[in-house]
Amino acid sequence: MPIEANYDDYDEDSPVKEVTSKGPPKLGDAEAFPDAGWGTGAAPKAAPAGKSFASLASEVLPAQKDTLDYSQPIKIKVQRPKLPSRISKVRGEYKRDLTKSLSSKFNVYHDEGLPAGVSDKKAPCQSDQIGKTVHSLKDFTSSWEEAQKRSLENSCNVRVFKAEIASPGPSDPACEKGGKFLLRVKKELSRDMFEELCMYFCDGRLDHTTIGVCLCIRPDLDVIQIWTKNVASAASIEVFNTLLNSLLGTEATATFAKHGDTFKKGAAEARRYYLEDKVSPNVAGSAQSVNNVLKPREFTKEKKAAKKGEFSQVPVKDRKKPEGKESAAPAAAAAVAPQDKAESAFSFDVLDSGNTDTPTKEEPDDFTFLEKKKKDKRQGSRKGSTKGKKSRGEDEFGGLATSSPIIPQKVFVGAGLFGILIAAFLAIFMSGALN
Repeated sequence: MPIEANYDDYDEDSPVKEVTSKGPPKLGDAEAFPDAGWGTGAAPKAAPAGKSFASLASEVLPAQKDTLDYSQPIKIKVQRPKLPSRISKVRGEYKRDLTKSLSSKFNVYHDEGLPAGVSDKKAPCQSDQIGKTVHSLKDFTSSWEEAQKRSLENSCNVRVFKAEIASPGPSDPACEKGGKFLLRVKKELSRDMFEELCMYFCDGRLDHTTIGVCLCIRPDLDVIQIWTKNVASAASIEVFNTLLNSLLGTEATATFAKHGDTFKKGAAEARRYYLEDKVSPNVAGSAQSVNNVLKPREFTKEKKAAKKGEFSQVPVKDRKKPEGKESAAPAAAAAVAPQDKAESAFSFDVLDSGNTDTPTKEEPDDFTFLEKKKKDKRQGSRKGSTKGKKSRGEDEFGGLATSSPIIPQKVFVGAGLFGILIAAFLAIFMSGALN
């Protein structure tokens, strides 16, 4: 199909523009690049507001002493987050057991030491109980928080004792026969260490002879006292020190002292009660630091109670033994009487067949145990006698039999003597006949 073309719009008289080729534009040509802003024909635009990468890097990177040495690896030191304290880790370990009932009950006491302005002989020996009796670790936590709100200056004491002890002093009948371990601690660590030790004491992780723990605030070094109801031997002191260091994460040395040897004879009772012991200011042997390694708790495995009808063990039957030879064929012994319905319903068929769901009642055995009767050696025929069996080297049970002499020893000796007499007689007789 032909295409129609219309040339009406074409104006032959219109002038034609001549384009002159000047080559590619230059970078400074403002007419070719009117919006660039960096050509010679226009003023340069201002840099956008904000921080450059160099300024950001200078803020993030630490200051360098000298210029960077690119021939070596660039080390950027970043400050590590602060590690949690040891006492916070101990609290987290016991967080789930705060409301669990303890095996023993405890009381928390506080006193401010020997009263000032009062004679030692007239000073009252008493401490204030803080809070209620401790039944759980939650109760101890609340009592300890209240104790820290009270005065904890020099000569003050905080004590945690078992509830059965009437008075937390060395003159109490439950304490007077024992002694105490003395652990000198740095003041910055004493409160946290005392709290941790009390949690172990309430949890029963200390020695079973421990009856109380005391925190004594003193001028140079604080003292933690661990009271025992018995006097510790040299071997037990070494073992207890090892246990204490592993529990508290320290390398201190605890010394032991009897209550009767702490003070001289005739010392005031008030000084004994308020724990006015002499403490060495020397830091050697004291607890100056702790690590963050906690000793794991040990849980006892409780035996799981067997459910009703659950297979636990194979029933054992006792057979009655025959009382004597008279009962040649005793009856089979009865099975042991079941203790409950679950055992009486037990059947070994459940183990043999996996398709048996309902256990059946066990039937008594039909076996009969017989005792073989021994035959008298002096009776019976020669064919079945014991003598015939012994001649073959077997006894009546088929085993090897020991051989016995056919002629008794007495008969053999008598016959020999008789033969000797006959021979002597014949010799005398023959000698006379020859003469």
